Amino acid sequence: MLIRHGFALFCVLSFTACSSIAFRDPNEVAALPEQSTTTPHPNSLAAQMAAQWHHVPKPVSKEQFERDKSRCAMYGQIAPVGAGTPEIKSMAVFIECMKAKGYQPAVGSE
Repeated sequence: MLIRHGFALFCVLSFTACSSIAFRDPNEVAALPEQSTTTPHPNSLAAQMAAQWHHVPKPVSKEQFERDKSRCAMYGQIAPVGAGTPEIKSMAVFIECMKAKGYQPAVGSE
């Protein structure tokens, strides 16, 4: 008899525990972490991509800048991904290409 009561108690407790997990209020919304509104670090990919680029040794024409920018964007798109996401790899290749062509991001002067 004690075994039957123990089994019944076990079933009731198991059902109660499962029902509290399985049947949550559909209107209940999980709290999302707050979005950071701080500016990105100046050396981050995001800050460098958002910055204005300028040619370091001497200014170049707007046409030359657009050619260099589109060529670096193309290199970023066709770069092998390796580790990380394709977007991050593309941004990193674009930034390195622009720096190799003599450009620097003017971070902080937007």
